[in-house]
Amino acid sequence: MKKGLLIKRKDNKKSLEISIIEINKHANVSELHQIYKHLNVDLIDIVSYQGKTIYFDDEGLLKADPQVTLLLNDRNQYLYGNVLIMGNCDENGEILGISTKDIELLKSNLQMVKNLETNSDVVIW
Repeated sequence: MKKGLLIKRKDNKKSLEISIIEINKHANVSELHQIYKHLNVDLIDIVSYQGKTIYFDDEGLLKADPQVTLLLNDRNQYLYGNVLIMGNCDENGEILGISTKDIELLKSNLQMVKNLETNSDVVIW
């Protein structure tokens, strides 16, 4: 099992929840399809950041009432829609997970704030 950190909008579209998810290499569906399912999207985009791979909704900005989910602060890059943070890929392109220790460190580096303009949660990293 490979662990990742999922940042997902709740049903009210204003609040975020952060949870640990698992990708199962031996599941009946591919790891990539499991990522699509966790994100609840049709298309994904990928960004590499601080030794991690971030998967997010490629159409997040095009949806009705788009909300910023994650701000990569030192890049001033905004990611919309649900976001999944995993480890980097290995030399064969395999998705790597994040250790429990690294997840706790990552969570301590994430800051959830309120966007005063939209009254919705945003995570800053």
